[in-house]
Amino acid sequence: MKKILLCINPKAGAGKSKSRLFDIVNALNNMDCEVTVYTIVPGLRSVEDILAAHPDGYDVYACCGGDGTLNRFINACKAQKITHPIGYYPLGSTNDFARTIWKKPSLTNISSSIARGTGFHYDLGSFNGRYFNYIAAFGAFTDVSYSTEQRFKDALGYLAYVLNGLTNLPQNLNQNIELRYTVDGVEHEGNYIFGSVSNTTSIGGFSSPLMRQVKLNDGLFEVILIKAPLRVYELGELAAALSKGNVNDRCIDVFQTDHIDFHFTEPVRWTLDGEESAPESEVNIHVEPNAMCLMV
Repeated sequence: MKKILLCINPKAGAGKSKSRLFDIVNALNNMDCEVTVYTIVPGLRSVEDILAAHPDGYDVYACCGGDGTLNRFINACKAQKITHPIGYYPLGSTNDFARTIWKKPSLTNISSSIARGTGFHYDLGSFNGRYFNYIAAFGAFTDVSYSTEQRFKDALGYLAYVLNGLTNLPQNLNQNIELRYTVDGVEHEGNYIFGSVSNTTSIGGFSSPLMRQVKLNDGLFEVILIKAPLRVYELGELAAALSKGNVNDRCIDVFQTDHIDFHFTEPVRWTLDGEESAPESEVNIHVEPNAMCLMV
């Protein structure tokens, strides 16, 4: 009998995790799994507390919640040096990571993966020592992506995301950020309104054509940096380039790397897997190859 430790965030996805708990446990029990459930209660019982108290004794460590729950879960696993495979029930609002792993995840399929599947090793990102699963981003558009309802994202697609973000100009242009970045020993500089280092085919619920060729275990992350257009007519060109995945536009820098350093003239706030982080002036990001094993 496989032993599963399940951490559940009952508030994730407007309470979806809590409402589906019986179905999850029942499905795992029917597949000959013994499930121990711990709820994550802010201020009382964190995922870090749970894993610190149970660093061993289970075959699979699983969590139920959104991208942010998974981010805290994998950081707690790394802190406790837990090397067992993990399981993940994506019941948040955005679920970017799950969109990259599974085309149409279901509780039955994921339960089957945890009970009977195989481990898939994927790359993690390290952001000044903190881990992220799929993206670290700053600047414009990030608020748009995480505040747009999923039904609009599905109906209108990535172009709607781009146009929605550009509609908020000059608000987004006010986020024009002066920075230097170093890749492969070469330093670059410029003013940018958006930047991301990612390992995903979906950002904020949108499938981006700029990331069609992403592989989660190739030891490389995709970097996207967008400069502010200098002229009004360039807004349309930028929107078209983003929607078509055109990397030749002068406002878009896209490349792959396993290590990048950012240096900002003023502290900049980032989001890691959709969760806000403290403002940073110096950021070191590198890939940790095959650092996490997910049951699929």
